[in-house]
Amino acid sequence: DIAIGHILALSGISRNKSRFRRACRAKTWIEKVRAIAVVTIGILLFASVPPAIAQDALEKRFIESAKHIPVHQLDPLLPAQPLAVWLKSVAEPISEFVWEVNDCGEQTGSPADK
Repeated sequence: DIAIGHILALSGISRNKSRFRRACRAKTWIEKVRAIAVVTIGILLFASVPPAIAQDALEKRFIESAKHIPVHQLDPLLPAQPLAVWLKSVAEPISEFVWEVNDCGEQTGSPADK
């Protein structure tokens, strides 16, 4: 009981930690099972949310970094402008941009990749 309480404390789930403590003090086994189930579900929900949020934040950082790359670093003949500004200046009247992070799919080396 103490080890699980410490794990919950270290993970920063204080509400679930207090629920776990209440579960340990519960009088009947059904109250204990119910309380432990609530804590377990809370931990699983807590564990599943941060990666998605972190992924979105990481993708936003990649996109912002790409938008600010000076195009003259890509081609010395281009002006010293950020990529987003340069793209708007040359293509905006005819194109709308949607920025995304993409791995372009897995390359197999077959003619279908070309």
